[in-house]
Amino acid sequence: MKKSVRISLAAAGLALLAGMGIWFIPGMKFSAWLCGGMAAALLLWAALCRWSEKSRAGKVCKVLFLLCAVMGILSFAVVEAFLVKVGRIPPYGDPPAAMVVLGAGVNGTTPSVVLASRLNTARAYLGQMPPDTPVILSGGQGPGEDITEAQAMYNYLTAVGMNGDRLYLEESSTTTAENLAYSSAVLDKLGIDTYHNSVAVVTNDFHMARVRYLADFETPMSVTGVPARLPYWWLTANYYTREYFALAKALWNRLNGAG
Repeated sequence: MKKSVRISLAAAGLALLAGMGIWFIPGMKFSAWLCGGMAAALLLWAALCRWSEKSRAGKVCKVLFLLCAVMGILSFAVVEAFLVKVGRIPPYGDPPAAMVVLGAGVNGTTPSVVLASRLNTARAYLGQMPPDTPVILSGGQGPGEDITEAQAMYNYLTAVGMNGDRLYLEESSTTTAENLAYSSAVLDKLGIDTYHNSVAVVTNDFHMARVRYLADFETPMSVTGVPARLPYWWLTANYYTREYFALAKALWNRLNGAG
């Protein structure tokens, strides 16, 4: 067995073990699945290396696999650089007419680390806005959630002293596109034109590029991004990596006319 094959098999085993270990870290399920995918890719590479020793077709497939891998890595690097750049843009311009806080996972009734980071960022930014600025808490109820994300956000913010009268719950959305569309509808009922008036949208830095894309091309909404950062680097790396695929899916859906 060639050295390259042995290295590929060993790397596949390590990736699989890493995925099994990461699986039990809260919020890291995506990285666990990604490690599994990497293990499968490495096993395929090992098989192609063996096949290429015996067949011309195997050599062609090996080259094609390598080209696809290089193109994937390059596209990943470019997109990640773009995501980081957009995620670091601070709020700018005139004070927004309203705020929308996008939902994220809830553990039973408790906001996840991701959602708590958004709520804490929203609280800090609201201190710079007029006290009567309406705040839309946007998020429905998903698997493992005993209440809607909007209700969990309301409970969290009122528990730390925020006036509940300025908080409006949007409890039907299950995707980012629905977050923006349904929140825009709520603001429209409040008499706020979200196209001509800026709306502060609070979400995490890794998520901001997709929010801006959806706001520009699907809602539409004039967005002032308020990026929240996660407290742990490994969660940040996990979600930035996942966002590469989420953004690709959003672009694919648009190209194919899907919602």
